[in-house]
Amino acid sequence: MPKCLLITVCMPIYSGGKSMKEKPIYRKLPFIFKFLLCLALGTAAFLLAGQHTKALAAQVSGEEDQILDKDEFGGIHTANGFVYYLHKDVYISTYSVRYEGTAESIVIPATFQGLEVKSLFSEAFSDAPNLKSVTLPKSMSDIDTGAFNDCKTLEEILVDENNPFYTAQEGVLYGLGDDGVKRRLIFCYMKNIKAFSVPEGVELIDSYAFQECKDLQSVYIPISVQKIGSAFSSANLQNVYYGAGREEMENMKEHYDFSTTVEKAHLHFNFDPDDYEISLLSDQTAEISSWGGTDGELSIPAGLGDKIVSSIGTGAFSGCRSIVHADIPDSVVRIGDRAFEGCSALERVVVPAEVTSVGTGAFNRCAALTEIYYAGSKAQWNELSVQLPDGVKVIYNCNPHDFFPDHASESETRILHYIGDGADIVVPSWLDGRKMTAIGDGYTELFAGSSPRRVEILDGITRINRIAFSGCESIQEVSLPDTCVEIGEEAFASCANLEKITLPSGLEKIGEKAFYQCESLAGKLSFPEKLTYIPASAFEDCEKLNGVTLAENLREINTYAFSGCKNLTSLSLPKSLNYVGVSAFWGCSSLKDVYYSGTGKEWKNFTNSGSFAKAGNDCLLNAGFHYTEEDLGVPSGSFTVTFNAWGMANIPPQTILQFSHVEKPEDPVRPGYIFIGWYHGGELWDFEFDRIRGDMTLEAKWANQEEVRQNAKGDYIDAEGFVLIPLGKELIVNGGAPAYSSNITYNWNIDKSAIMQMGQNGNMSIPVKGLAEGQCTLTCTVRSELYQVPPYGTELILWDVDTSVYPYKYRIVSLIESLKMDEKSITMKPGAYYPLTITAAPSDNNYARTLSGLTFTSSDSSIAAVSEDGILEARKNGTVTVTAFTRNGMNGITGQDVCTVTVTDFGGNSGSTPSVPDSSGGESDKNSGEAPPASDSGNGETNKDSSNSTSDKNGAEEKPSGGTKAIPAKKIALSAKQIYMVKGKSIRVGVYVSPSNATDEIKWTTSDKKIAEVKNGKITAKKTGKVSITAKAGKKKASLKVNIVSKAKKAVKVTLKKKISMKVKNSLLLKTSVSPKNATDTLIWSSSNKKIAKVDKFGRVTALKKGKATIRVKTSGGKKASCKIIITK
Repeated sequence: MPKCLLITVCMPIYSGGKSMKEKPIYRKLPFIFKFLLCLALGTAAFLLAGQHTKALAAQVSGEEDQILDKDEFGGIHTANGFVYYLHKDVYISTYSVRYEGTAESIVIPATFQGLEVKSLFSEAFSDAPNLKSVTLPKSMSDIDTGAFNDCKTLEEILVDENNPFYTAQEGVLYGLGDDGVKRRLIFCYMKNIKAFSVPEGVELIDSYAFQECKDLQSVYIPISVQKIGSAFSSANLQNVYYGAGREEMENMKEHYDFSTTVEKAHLHFNFDPDDYEISLLSDQTAEISSWGGTDGELSIPAGLGDKIVSSIGTGAFSGCRSIVHADIPDSVVRIGDRAFEGCSALERVVVPAEVTSVGTGAFNRCAALTEIYYAGSKAQWNELSVQLPDGVKVIYNCNPHDFFPDHASESETRILHYIGDGADIVVPSWLDGRKMTAIGDGYTELFAGSSPRRVEILDGITRINRIAFSGCESIQEVSLPDTCVEIGEEAFASCANLEKITLPSGLEKIGEKAFYQCESLAGKLSFPEKLTYIPASAFEDCEKLNGVTLAENLREINTYAFSGCKNLTSLSLPKSLNYVGVSAFWGCSSLKDVYYSGTGKEWKNFTNSGSFAKAGNDCLLNAGFHYTEEDLGVPSGSFTVTFNAWGMANIPPQTILQFSHVEKPEDPVRPGYIFIGWYHGGELWDFEFDRIRGDMTLEAKWANQEEVRQNAKGDYIDAEGFVLIPLGKELIVNGGAPAYSSNITYNWNIDKSAIMQMGQNGNMSIPVKGLAEGQCTLTCTVRSELYQVPPYGTELILWDVDTSVYPYKYRIVSLIESLKMDEKSITMKPGAYYPLTITAAPSDNNYARTLSGLTFTSSDSSIAAVSEDGILEARKNGTVTVTAFTRNGMNGITGQDVCTVTVTDFGGNSGSTPSVPDSSGGESDKNSGEAPPASDSGNGETNKDSSNSTSDKNGAEEKPSGGTKAIPAKKIALSAKQIYMVKGKSIRVGVYVSPSNATDEIKWTTSDKKIAEVKNGKITAKKTGKVSITAKAGKKKASLKVNIVSKAKKAVKVTLKKKISMKVKNSLLLKTSVSPKNATDTLIWSSSNKKIAKVDKFGRVTALKKGKATIRVKTSGGKKASCKIIITK
């Protein structure tokens, strides 16, 4: 075009044509002027042509189109962007067309090369990125499904007014029937619509018809529609209103693409938009003015026409006596005055949280109304100030619009999906006008992608299907309705944070692994009477579960049913039980009490039958059993438990009922040792698990603070594996074996040359010598080479090099050169024990004692024997000499000393008696082992001799064994000066007497027995009030004030002194400060390093060895504080 225009303009100027001859003035112009005029006119023509080209890009017509080429499929490509495909017929040939240009507006031609253009291909405009407007010609009669697919920029479709096949109205392209009625909905290009009503008469809705309508939430589909493609796959469809009934829709379901259309949308049936009258509000939303329908199930539409319904007008449904259930959509924000007044059959209403206003009398005279499902919280509901008839229950946090039923199921009404984001959720039993009976379909997790914490399921749900809640780690609490009869396989499996669930009374069946690995499930579970079978792994690894009550009628407990419930302490079994599978209670290590509703004989017969698998059920068999009768021949009554602390403490015996637990006494302290536990028959006694079956004695055992053991070579090693060697002794160390036999080299290194001296390097063996006490590591690096002939080779080559490092760890220890027994003369009674102590130099730790071969011997062990670690045992009257000596001294030097031991029935005590810890045992209560907090708890005093007293059942302190001399108490102190208690509770307070071997009895008194009683330091609060409790030893006494209140009060803060210095063997009662002062919490004490400093249950710290430790205190409510203890010698 530009070239032609330029020639047309310029040719008359240079030619001698007729036109110029008729204007002789041009012939007279100079040549240069003619040239310039030609150039100017040509430029203008070029610019004009450019504007014409731009206009073509904006709007293109197929008329007089220029053919460019033809593709391999027969497509004829033209200059204007159209591609034509010829369709030959016997009688007539036509063209189909698609467009792949860049124009914003196109007009499809009616003809091409003399033939009609009649059809559009699928995705006919997918390669037209700028297309906004399409005009269809009168010849167009065949449009493929998806012809407008991927038209993201399309804003307009125009149809020639003479086209009898198609029409475009209100943003939608329709196909017309022979009668001119809209029968096919092809494409909607209104991108921002939220609601749409399909016109009556439409029979087919094409796939992709609403592909670009991503905000579409509500659609009405009339009864005339017979087939729907995947028309709404990109829409945010929430509500589908069908003109047809549910049964009619079910019959046509094969013609509906459910997988992408309505999977997560609410379906409403028998909907007639003509029943509604609306008025348009100022924000272009609709208000329902009145309703003329007769349905019992009223699903108020979220949209009518293309308008969103936001308001229910005054009296809109007033007097509609047919309505039983009313579902108000989430789009509604206002419910007008008297909106449902006089709806006498109305029973249930769904109210969305979006509602901000409810008019006066909205539910007046709704006599049958019983329930309102409200999606918001109770606080939100109260703000609405809704007037309701008496007896109406409002169920908060219940939004049925967030749940979707299984549309694919004809036989079941089950809830399948949840799309909300609530933390507290109520699952409805009515959904889309139907009563729901189940949750899940066995393949779908209800809360996939959501994080609820608390879930309540309403009455009416009968089944929780397989994996319905599986893997929902956020859920903490579930409330099941009594109508629930079945919990499916893995229904709650791996709900790791599920803490609480109540099994419904109507439950009849639990599936395998129903609560598998619900590791936070705590408390006690009671099983309903209709449940007869507990399947495999049903409660496996429910680690925090502590109580299970199985009702009568239960027949079977299958394999691993309660396996791994390691905190299960109490179990009730019915005598109806006739099968227990392998490892049903494996790992239930805390199981203490089993209550069997049958007799002991019945239980014995059952466990010996083939129906009871003993494998993996030791925890069950070893628990304490309680029967309806004690007829197993096991002695009944009480038994006596005595404690042998080897003279370190005087612990009174306990009288324990058969199958009961021993109360753990305070750990006895032995200087230089760590207490490791109480033993019976060589086995460590478990106070929480083991039970009494006869008279017995528990013996204390300690381990040295510096652990020493022997390795396979016979060397002494410490806890870290360092070999003990004497200071100053030279020894030869051999290096590790080389991997290969050629070019072997040894390289030795020592990490601390100040501790160990190393000889000449480079040899396989090396002499070493300890220079100073401490630990060091000697390493030998061995390098070796391997030479061999390679495959197909003839000469040796270096094939491999190995470098191996061998470490040798040593602890240098000073041997004992002299020792002294701390006691020169000891008098004991037969049967008594006494720990000997020595002082050794230059080193007095266990490393030195072991390596030096410290040995104790008795001149006559029939009178008094001595153990290898120095504990004397008086056996009969007489006198012996006990010798302590070392066998492995340096240069022949050995230490040695003696002590005379007299055993007599009337003997006294020659020296100090070991500190006696608190041992007021035999009684237990909820607070035993804990001290109550108080603002003045503890006295902060240090006392080398202070210790807890030991009291018998009459309140008198038992005298230390082996002595008759009266030793008066010089000081007495209590663990607190003032405490607050709750009525009906018991608390024990600590008492400390100095000196520790005082023989005075401790007597306890109360100022008012009606308010509080005291026995052996255990205070029992009887009624509210104030009372003074006094402990007296000889002439010394100490008191504390007790304030008894009716309700518990939690502590909000607890504090300790940040840092305290102590000396070895001293003790200190730490002072705590609790806020508020009247808090009733108890305190729990602990030490970060019991080898350095230990703390008793009242906060008394004992310094054991030089070092640092942190003492921590925690209230029963979880508040914490700590104190750093620095111990010096």
